[in-house]
Amino acid sequence: MADTKPHREHDDDRDPVSPESLEAGYEKKDTRTRPVLVTGLAITVIVLVVIALAYPFYNVLNRYAARQDQPASPLVAPGAAGRELPPTPNLQVSPRKDMDAYRAYEDARLASYGRDAKTGRIHIPIGKGIEKMLKKGYPVREGGPSPEAAGPDTMLPSVSSSGRMTEMRGK
Repeated sequence: MADTKPHREHDDDRDPVSPESLEAGYEKKDTRTRPVLVTGLAITVIVLVVIALAYPFYNVLNRYAARQDQPASPLVAPGAAGRELPPTPNLQVSPRKDMDAYRAYEDARLASYGRDAKTGRIHIPIGKGIEKMLKKGYPVREGGPSPEAAGPDTMLPSVSSSGRMTEMRGK
């Protein structure tokens, strides 16, 4: 038959709960403060010892680095021999406003008549330009392949391929 009683050796490791704590519903006894204070003091001493050892080492490394540094060449130094620093970059303060202003300018230009001062070119509203091109017709290369003039072995782009794929016509 199985033993259902807990082993007594494990119960001895735990502190027994006092009857006052059971009656109150919480532990009345505080934790032992001595181990907590000793651990805190040990950590503080270790940190102070590490700082005390690292500080002189840090000073040694600083002196070594100062000896290894060479002075900058007078050719590189700013302001030397008439050399000036480049101007600071002109950063955009508000890119969204700049883009909105640019789009408004482009929209106004696309919807108006005008002349470019530098090149002398004239521009018209885009709607009028589209109408003129449709009335005039688009230029067509003479002698180019067309579906009507193609022979049975001619490779032409298919209608739905946008020119990426070719297919044999006439088969």
